[in-house]
Amino acid sequence: MSDPDRSSAAVAWFERLLELEPAAQAAALARLREDDAALASAVERLLAIDASSDPRLDRPAADWMPAAGMAIGPYRLEHLLGEGGMGEVWAGRRRDGAHDRPVAIKIIAIPGADAARRVARERDIVARLSHPNIAQLLDAGVGGPGLAYLVLERIDGPTLDRHVAERRLDWRGVLRLLTPIVEAVEFAHSQLVVHRDIKPSNILVDAHGVPKLLDFGIARLLGPGSGDATAVNQVALTPAYASPEQRQGGPVDTRSDIYSLGVVLEELVTGRAPRANGAATRGPTGAPGRARPSHAASRATSCT
Repeated sequence: MSDPDRSSAAVAWFERLLELEPAAQAAALARLREDDAALASAVERLLAIDASSDPRLDRPAADWMPAAGMAIGPYRLEHLLGEGGMGEVWAGRRRDGAHDRPVAIKIIAIPGADAARRVARERDIVARLSHPNIAQLLDAGVGGPGLAYLVLERIDGPTLDRHVAERRLDWRGVLRLLTPIVEAVEFAHSQLVVHRDIKPSNILVDAHGVPKLLDFGIARLLGPGSGDATAVNQVALTPAYASPEQRQGGPVDTRSDIYSLGVVLEELVTGRAPRANGAATRGPTGAPGRARPSHAASRATSCT
């Protein structure tokens, strides 16, 4: 079993054992040790961290503040890349010398066992999605009570809207960038995954000009028994790009992602989001956008 696979399996076992009484937990660990001693050791380490008396880890997750140089699992944090409603994303590297690949570490800090469950859920979703335009999942783990993390391919490049603005791309350039993302979303849908938070800041463009879709934190699996994510999803979405049914708290399927892609396209071409999604936004060049998509496209065509 590879290191990422063992780490993922350890998180899954950790979640199951947390729900057991001590005697049942010990019995389950003993059975696991007979089948896979290395995996059992990894699970025991997670349980030991969970029971740690370290005062820093005993504080509520909201009080745990990641900082440059801090260790989380086998990784060391370097600098903050971004933050959102459910956690922070840090640049980092492995501190055990296993490899020197730069990575992005998404830290999810939620009181109780919810952090481990949420990271396991996002890990299981992203693990389905092997696509050149979706940020690759590399590892996952638990760093302490109420603290879990995902390790992803690090994309050193601007967000989609910044890339468009910096290069002053016309509608043809925007379409060339968005087409691979549409294909990535289509692939996710074929794996029964709905992203639910497609927006320019969740699309990065790497040094080779390749766009990558990331952040499946509020994604949903379709199909019988898939359920939904937590109630947090309804407040974690981004209203300016969310479909009407998302904003109203209704059922969501693949059409919601298609709607969001349309919003992104219109905003990048015209400089504003569709009127139904709220007030006009500033376009990639910083000027207020007021043109209809067809008018903007016509102007772009006449200037090229």
